[in-house]
Amino acid sequence: MNIHTQLQLMLVGALVLGLVLGFWYGRSRPHHDRSKGAASVLVIGCIDPRYAADLAWHLNHDQELHADYDLITFAGASLGILQSQYPGWQTMFFDHVGLALALHNITEVWCFDHMDCGMYKATLNLKTDEDHSLHIKKMEQLKKLIAAKHPELKFKGFIIEKNGSINPAV
Repeated sequence: MNIHTQLQLMLVGALVLGLVLGFWYGRSRPHHDRSKGAASVLVIGCIDPRYAADLAWHLNHDQELHADYDLITFAGASLGILQSQYPGWQTMFFDHVGLALALHNITEVWCFDHMDCGMYKATLNLKTDEDHSLHIKKMEQLKKLIAAKHPELKFKGFIIEKNGSINPAV
């Protein structure tokens, strides 16, 4: 066997080993510090399962918040907290904020609305949900409501697009 063939076999072997190790690592449980019992961010998401994986990926990989966030979901995210059809939802939200402050010392609230939201369509009587400005308006209202009750908390609002990409909005 000549040196060229040996090098090719070594490269193929390294590629196969890399694929096996990558697969194993991707299937392993995340390793993070579970001892601190704190979270810096309270995340608000929507109950729509189409976007749950995108949100989790964004929080853990793009934002690198590994085990550093509390998560609460409402149909419609920001709209779910602000709407009046289910008045207990706002009370429940602020109960969670209080607990997250007391138990985990959060410093920020991040809200993730998504496009094509059934709650937006049903609550606002829309045929389609394609207008980003509606979501931005609701997130700005939520930001003001939170600031009135908890001025110490920072707020960030994001929109999840129909393709799963996530962009800052507020």
